[in-house]
Amino acid sequence: MWLVAVSASVLACGGRATPTGVPPAVPLPHALLLTCLRRSGPADYVFRMEDEWQGAHRDRGVSAPAVDFSRSMVAAHFDRASESAGCASFSVAAATLRGDVVVIEITRHGSRLPCFIGNTPYYPQILVELPSRAEAVRFEISDPLDFVFTKPACS
Repeated sequence: MWLVAVSASVLACGGRATPTGVPPAVPLPHALLLTCLRRSGPADYVFRMEDEWQGAHRDRGVSAPAVDFSRSMVAAHFDRASESAGCASFSVAAATLRGDVVVIEITRHGSRLPCFIGNTPYYPQILVELPSRAEAVRFEISDPLDFVFTKPACS
């Protein structure tokens, strides 16, 4: 009987109960950042401070897009550099808070066409600006193998 009362009070307050008792994912506002950082190996990284953001761009010799790190952070997913593999680009399906983890669902779009300009490798990546949070960030990648040609974002 008390379970019914607790469930009714949660629902009455606008919350949603799930069968496992875990709260549903909370959507987070997000925006793509158009920049190019060269990382030769696959990695995920979260920029939470201005100096590390500026340093990553300084290493590349380019200006960093403006980000207010008092309010925002930047989550980055880097695929491996590619000289002969197919091109890849990414889109964001959703950014949510799931319990104690920020989850960014991305889709990899690709092409079977080689992706290089001269001898310059291509660095597939996506950088997402989100509200600052202390939680860990995880990328979930779906790869539909749609093989749609997409213009490289970074070479």
